[in-house]
Amino acid sequence: MADTISKGEYLQFAQDTHKAFQEALSRSDWTVTQKTDDFIVSKAHEKGKPTLWKIETTFDYPPEIVKRGFGDLQRRTQWDDGAAASDLIKDVAPDMIIARFASKSAAGGLISPREFYDLISIVHDGDRITSAAANMDQFSKLYPTTKGFTRGINYPTGWVWEPLNISQES
Repeated sequence: MADTISKGEYLQFAQDTHKAFQEALSRSDWTVTQKTDDFIVSKAHEKGKPTLWKIETTFDYPPEIVKRGFGDLQRRTQWDDGAAASDLIKDVAPDMIIARFASKSAAGGLISPREFYDLISIVHDGDRITSAAANMDQFSKLYPTTKGFTRGINYPTGWVWEPLNISQES
């Protein structure tokens, strides 16, 4: 099936996704659920809505280098144990792609392998880089689910890479 989504629709969806992602990050009800020397896991939950999760960690590399590592779709299966596949489907615009991610089954096979198609866009704001992604409803018609997988739906999600402040380094 031919892609019938206009570039303007992709751009609007990307802007809406970034806005929703930023709103989630700025919530005041994040609760730390786990803290180690290497990472902090937090969650926020509103009754009747999915639980939001946030993981914070530090890499000893500039944000652009870390972004390139996380954004390398061909290598995701090398660092993500839950990944069965990760593919570029389409370049939509500079810093905007459609990607396919397939997960392995989990919990001893109780959770079936999932397949996600997301619009991923990147925004550069000075030294801060934000990547936001979400599923567009039209993707289920454009990209049929591969046999052996269940279609997964991602709500607005993303990554933020930014340099540490001097005060954070201590």
